[in-house]
Formats: sequence, C-alpha cells, structure tokens
Amino acid sequence: MKIFRFLTILFFIFTSCSQLSFATLADDRLKNIDNAKNYIILLVHGTGDDSNCFGNVYDYLNKSVDNGGLGLNGYVYKYAFSDKFGSIKTWAKELRGWLEKAKNDFSHNSINKDKATPNDFILICHSAGGLAARYYVMGKDENGQPFYTGGVKKIITIDTPHTGSQAGEAVIWAEKNEIERFAVPWFMLGLSAFPFDKGTQSFLVSNAVLSLASQSLDMAAFGLMDRHSHQPIVKEQAPDSSFLNELNNIDSPPGTTEAPIYSLIVGRGVPTPSMDKQTIMMLDNAILFARLTSSLSNIASNGKQSNYEEKLMSMNLTLLTGYPFFEDGDLISSVDSQKGFGIKSLSSASIYEHEFRSPSISLLISVVDTALITSYFLPGPAAYMIALSAGLSCGLCDDARQYLFAHNAMKDYAIIEHPVKYASFEGLQGPSSFVQDINEPTMLEQALFELPVAGSSTKISLSQAGLILSTNLTKEGSEIKTLSDYHAITIEAMKESNTLNSLPIVIEGKDKYVQSVTVKEAPTKITGVLRDFMPQKMQYFQYSENFSVWKDIKILDEWGNFEITGLKFGEGQNVIAFRGENKVGYTSNQQLLITLNTIPMQASEFYPTPGIYTNNPQPTVKFKEGKASYSSASVESISLKTAKLICGSIEVDITADMKTKIGGGAYDKHMEVEYTPLNRLDDGHYVLIAVFESNIGSNQVVTDFYVDTQAPMITMEKFKSYSPRSPTNIKYSISDNLSPVIKTASCILYDSNNNLITTISNSDTLSLGDGFSKWNGTNEAGEKISDGSYKVRIKAFDLAGNYSTTEESLAIDSTPPLVTDIAVTPNPVSSKASELKLSGNVTEKSAISIRLTNTSTKKVTAYLTTSNSKSPSGDLGAQSFSYTWKFGDSLSPDLEDGVYNIEVTVQDDAENVSSLVTLESVLIDRTPPTITKASAMPYVLMNSGTNKYKTTLSYKVMTNDKFQMTNESSNPNQEIKVKVKLYNSNTGELVYTWENASNSLTEENQIAWNANSSDLTLPPFSRHSN
Repeated sequence: MKIFRFLTILFFIFTSCSQLSFATLADDRLKNIDNAKNYIILLVHGTGDDSNCFGNVYDYLNKSVDNGGLGLNGYVYKYAFSDKFGSIKTWAKELRGWLEKAKNDFSHNSINKDKATPNDFILICHSAGGLAARYYVMGKDENGQPFYTGGVKKIITIDTPHTGSQAGEAVIWAEKNEIERFAVPWFMLGLSAFPFDKGTQSFLVSNAVLSLASQSLDMAAFGLMDRHSHQPIVKEQAPDSSFLNELNNIDSPPGTTEAPIYSLIVGRGVPTPSMDKQTIMMLDNAILFARLTSSLSNIASNGKQSNYEEKLMSMNLTLLTGYPFFEDGDLISSVDSQKGFGIKSLSSASIYEHEFRSPSISLLISVVDTALITSYFLPGPAAYMIALSAGLSCGLCDDARQYLFAHNAMKDYAIIEHPVKYASFEGLQGPSSFVQDINEPTMLEQALFELPVAGSSTKISLSQAGLILSTNLTKEGSEIKTLSDYHAITIEAMKESNTLNSLPIVIEGKDKYVQSVTVKEAPTKITGVLRDFMPQKMQYFQYSENFSVWKDIKILDEWGNFEITGLKFGEGQNVIAFRGENKVGYTSNQQLLITLNTIPMQASEFYPTPGIYTNNPQPTVKFKEGKASYSSASVESISLKTAKLICGSIEVDITADMKTKIGGGAYDKHMEVEYTPLNRLDDGHYVLIAVFESNIGSNQVVTDFYVDTQAPMITMEKFKSYSPRSPTNIKYSISDNLSPVIKTASCILYDSNNNLITTISNSDTLSLGDGFSKWNGTNEAGEKISDGSYKVRIKAFDLAGNYSTTEESLAIDSTPPLVTDIAVTPNPVSSKASELKLSGNVTEKSAISIRLTNTSTKKVTAYLTTSNSKSPSGDLGAQSFSYTWKFGDSLSPDLEDGVYNIEVTVQDDAENVSSLVTLESVLIDRTPPTITKASAMPYVLMNSGTNKYKTTLSYKVMTNDKFQMTNESSNPNQEIKVKVKLYNSNTGELVYTWENASNSLTEENQIAWNANSSDLTLPPFSRHSN
C-alpha cells in the first residue's frame, strides 16, 4: 500500500512538472511569436524559382499555433525577382524595393487594421536568395552607393551556397568542355573499327557507348533543370567567382549601419559534386573504369560522407554522370559552402544542420547494384527489369523523393517539421505510430527565435519576466541629489540576443531579450518577476553587482516578484549577474551588461573650419562625431540619422550622399563623416545640418561654409609722373560679392619688363571700399628708385581665395626740366606791333610760369601756359612753348609801356621745377611822340628885304615822361626820328620832305625855309646851330 501511495505521488509530481514544462514552453513560444510581430518577415526565393516556391513555409508561418504554425498571418510576404536567372546584384537592388513594398502591403492588409507597421525585417532566404540578401546588406549599387540603410534584424539562409555552388561549377565545366567530352568516346568508338582482339574491341565499344550515354544524360539533366553556364546567376555562384570574392571579402555593411544577425540552415547527407584536376576530370568522363576506381576509393577514404546511402549514391552518380560526387551536402552545394567557412561576416552565425536519410534510397541502390552485378549470372533483361522495378518503387516513396531533391526539400519539408513522438503504443493489439509533436520547435522556429535545439541536455526552467530599471537620483547643476521616489530609466540602446544567458528588459512595454543596454542615468533599483513553478522554494536566487560577492534576492510573493535596491553603478560598463537553482535542480545563469554613459556626443575636427569661404563649388566637408564608449560592441556605434544642406530658403536632403566610417578604439568611438556635393554649388552661404544617433541619444551638428567663385573687383586711380622727394598716395577701391573683407592685398612696383622692383605694401584683413597706400619712393633698403617707367600692381585675395589684379603705369621723374631758346618778338614793341610773343623750348612736357616785371612802374604780372608740341629740333622728349600778349584786345588790357624783365620757370608732371630763366630790357613803347607849339615865323612871307621869302618853322617834340626818364637814363643814345613834309595847300602837292628833322626833346626845334630857293635838292632850311 505504501509503495502504491509513493508511486502515486511520483506520478502526480511527474505529471505536474510535465504540465508545467509544457505550459512554460507554450508561454515562451507565444512570447516569441508576440515579439516576432515587431518585424515583417520576407521570403526570398532562389535560382529559377518564384514566390510560389515558399508555399509550405508561407502556410506554416501564417497558420495558427494550435494548428502547428506560428500564427504570423499578416506579417509574412513573398515576391518574385524580375529575372529568376539574372544577376544576384540585380536581385539585391530589387530587394531594396521589396522592403518598401512589404511595408505598404502590410499597412493595406485588412488583417492588420489598426496595427502599427513594423520598421524592421527578418529575411528567410533559400539558396541564391541568401546571397542576394547578403549583398543587399553588404554591397553597393553601380554608383558606389550602399543599398542598405538598416532595418534588417536577422537573415536566415536555407541551403545557401555562400562560397559557391558545386553543382553550378559542374554545369560550367561540362558545357565549357562539351566538345572534348564527346570527342574522346567517339574517338574510342572509331578505334574499335581497327582489327583488335575481341576483348579490346568490346572494351572500347562498351566504354564509348556508356560514356556517350552519360554525357547525353548530363546535358539532358542540365536542360531539364534549365541550368546553363551563360546564365549570370550560374556564373556568379561558381566558387571563386568575382562576385563571391567581392561579397565574401566585405566584413560589415558600409558606413555605420549595424549588421543583421545570421542563422544558417544547412542540409547534408546527400552526395554533392566536387571539382578535381582537369586531367582527372577528363579521364573520369571518358573511361568507365576510372570512374569506378575513384568511386571505390572515395567510399573507403572520404570521412565527409558518413551514411550508407550517401556513399552508395555517390558511387552510382559518379558512374552514371562521369562527374565526381564526393562532397557532403544537398546535391547543389557542399556543407562547407552552406556554413560559409572562412567568411568573417558569418563567423558568429548560428548554424542548424539537417541530415537527409532515406531507407528507400538505401534499399533502391542495394537492389540496383545487386541486379547489375548478378546480371552476369542472370539474363540481361531480367536484371534490368529488377533494377527498373526497384527504381520505380523507390520513386513512390516520400523519403526517396526528398532525398533526391534535398535542396528544395529542405525548405518545403525539413525546416517546418516538428520532432516526432509516439502517438500510441498498442502492444499486442497493433503497431506503434509516430506523429509530429507540435509542442516541440521546428528548425525554422529555432532559427527565428534562437531556441535551444530539441533534445539538448541543457536544463532550462528558470526565466524572468522583463526587468525594469529605475533610479531615484537626479542631477541639479553639478550636484547629484537623492529623491524619495523612483522613476523608470530610458533605454537608449540595446543589443538583442536569444542566447541562454540573456535577460529580458521591458522596453516600450514589451519584453526584449538583450545582452546589453546603454543608459544615461545610473540605475539604483531593478524589479522583475522570477518565473518558476515554486519561486519561493528556490534553493538559491542571487545577484552580483560588478563581480562582487553574490547576494541573495528576496522573493516578495508567490508570483515571483522581486526587487533589488541600493545599486551603485559607475560611469562606463557595469555587469549585473543572476544565478539560481530551483527545487528540482534546474539552474540558471544570466547576466546583463549595463553601460552608463552620461557624456554627450560631440563633433570635432571640422574641415574646413565652420564659416569658411571657399572658391571650390564642390567643397568637401569633413568632421568627426565622437562619443565616449566603454566597449568595442556594435551597440556603442554611431549612426547618421539625417543630413540636409540649406542655402537661403532651399533645403536639400543629402543623407544618402554622406560618407561615413566608424573609427576609434573601444573607448573613443567616433564616426568620420565626409560630404562632397555631387554637382557644382552656386555662390552663397550653405549650412549643413546632420543628426546622429547612438546608444546615448541623438546629437545635431551644424557647420556652414560660403561658396564664392567670383574674384574681387579692384580699381586704381591713374598716376601722374612722380618725383620721389615726398610721399605719394596710391588710391584704389576694392569690392566683392560675398566676402565682407579682403583677406590680403599687396601693392608692388614693377619695371616695364615686369621685373619686381619693390613691395610698396602688404595688408591683411582690409575693409571693402576705398583705400590707399602711402609710398615715399624708396625700396625696402631705403634707396630712392631711379627715374623711369614703372607699373604699380595691386593684387587682392578675398576670403575664398579668389584674387584679381589691376595695374597702372607710373613714371618716376626726379630731374627738373631745362628751359632753352627763350626769346621775345618783337623787341622793342612799338605801336605798330599787334602782339608780343614769348617762345622757348623745354626738355619735357611741363607747366610754364611767366613773370613780367615793368621796371618803369615796378608792376609785376604772372602768366601760365603749358608746353604742347614737339621741339623743332626733332628731340622726341623736348616740348616747345609760347605765350602771346595781344594789343588792342577788348577782352584783356594791353601791357603798359615800359622796360620789362621776363622771368620763366617750368614745372613738369612730377612737380620738378626748372631753374629761373630771365630776359631783360624788353621794351614796350606803344605811345607815339607828341609835336606841340608848331609855328612859322613870320607866318606871312615878305617879298622884299633881307629875309624876303624866308620863314622859320618852330616845333617841340614830347614823349611819355616816365619812359623818357627811364629811356634817357638807360638808353641816352636812342633818338626820336622827326619827319616834316611841306604841301601846297592850294594844290595839295607835296613840295618837300625833311626826313631827319631836328628831334630834340629838351629844346625847341626850328627849320628855316626860303620859299624862293631854286635849288630844291638841298634842304631849303638851315638847322638850328644846336
């Protein structure tokens, strides 16, 4: 009775634990499915297929959990590539459009009404579809721009030939060597016509026929599969193709985009082609015996092919096709290729293997081979009938069909089948039966949710509800204060993981299993729920903060609620670890990395400096966006969210044009950012605004620059000739379309041959507008610049580096002009003259100053004129000049009579003044003498007496008194000529002329005249004795 009761208790405990385990597994599955609804699942087909090839997988994902599915109806989408044999690069480009289409289809799906459209994706890819997904994430388009901008959280590949398809390689080799492959057996058939012995002839004929048959079989198979060497997708999947070399040498997505998680589902157990040396390949194709020996050698030594049917099938396929099938795989690609051996980006991928086994195939091959061997003893038709019957019988079996078409059977059956269990045990009344246990995960479910493999020895029964991190600390200024209340901490970033030691964290109301989180506030409390069937009966449940001693965690109630307070996390990485063991001995070890980062992101190393002016219309802008980091984990990375370029009211999104690269070490993470406009920018002020995100939040970076491609405008005032005896001002004006100032300006003197003479001035940061440079006519050594023709050149640079020059000619002249050949005409000047003209020559063009001093009156007058013509001597440098005083001009007074001194000085354009040249004793006497007191005594002539017919003419001569004094004193010998004429008043006849009559100015002048004189040749008078 006691034994019975004990067994009853054990049975009850076993039943309870089984039900509890089932409930926990069901809860985990529902939780995982609920988490999967944060993603859109996209099915990506392989070579030669379309979207319909995923029929079984699509149904499995969509049907309810109760019906053996995953209940993801509305979250799963499948499309077809435009060319099912096209380039994988083209597929990758189309895949980018699939993601947007899937989002759109999700939002318009009536099943998803009132549901938020997920932003992230899980890609389930078969065969070459996995290569397309990887190239979408890793590669770039024809313009060098990345396809991928994030959003793919996981890629599951199913039988994908990551390092190449061996079957594709076989197609390429067979078609490339088609002529040789057929030529050899035909040649052997031709040799059989020669008179060899019957044994040799039989060998040649049978070998040739079988070889031709296998070659024809190969070509027929390629035709049925529609696989040919000219197809882009076949060439790209060949091992060591340029496409695979490019893809497999890329370690991470371009820029800072985080790489997705990879899960690789691998098919094995089916013989797969292997490439050998060219000569061995041709030998196996041509000679049946060579195929047989190499097959037997493979069976004996090949450790890759482990099961019975694989080894036998390897021999038969090699004999049948002439191509070695010595690799382990799924007939299309090897296990090593599917696992991506040697590919760095797949090194941390989870791998799930399925080995194909087929009892029917084992039986088939055994029967066929036995029939062929016994055909030596049995009649040939009978043996062939046995072999044919075995083949047809085997073809009706599901396991045989799946084995022969393992590459497709993997996605159609293997990955969506649950492990089997006993359905019943009837003992003597009937056989046992097996059915799928829908409570156990399928291989696809394991890959989706990273669950432990069915049948694993790992004991998992302890789990937790999502932890909540909170704090009661706050920062006020530079002081940290402790509050009475707690508030939840925002998770800035996280690294999700479904590994056994990851922990659930409540993020946006949902549990997410993570390895690490980043926060900007220090957690002081953690609350959670321990999921165990008897949480208060735990043998132990403890935590450790930053590897300190383990501390017990108190369970607050029967539901497993607990809290940990008094946590003291510091800046940087912190670890909180949990361990526990429940009543029945199940253990758990979990830990969470909490990175506390309170240091904001900061941009630095701007190039060029913000606010710079540049004359490059396509300037390159570089800077670094840095942050404090505390590990080399990808969660510490920085990503560019958006970038835009603004000029005035125009705003352009340049996010796709920004080049980014993550750099730095584990503790100084930064993103190197570079932007170069694709097209030339117009002149103007540009502002670049970029927003970055990291595990510590977001940061906006603003930098600006000016594009100025126009040179400044310079004008300079023309120069007069310059004599370097005093400083001179070089006047100029500068303007610019954008620069507020001129960066530098130089004023330099060159000679007429453009040789540099001296630098007059160099100036930095000049204001726009008018300016001047003062120069004293010397060089840097203080030496006077010699006379000659020079050029003053001003060169100005604006802030963008544009420059312009202007120049003006400058004549340096320190030699005074020389006055020569000065003269006046007439001299003296009488009343008969209408003008007085001064003339002369000067050695260069000059301004003439004339000073007249009347020595009689001491009156001084000045006159100005210029030289304006070449010298009569022909001297090209000389100039003539003249000045004329007009008499009788109503517009200007006449010069007064007198004796003048004329002084002449000239000044050239350089203001050099000549020596004084003086003309003395220039006489101007335009006032005629006056005859007064003229009389004849007697007035009436007598005709008798001693003085008959005689009379005396008397007169007095007078001139200007002042001039007379001056004249007498200065020129006493000068005489006044007096002419007297005698007329007959009755007839008007001129009787006589006295040419040089008396001219005394001081005494009365007399002429005696005898009217009766007959000698008219002599003057009829006698001059006064004086």
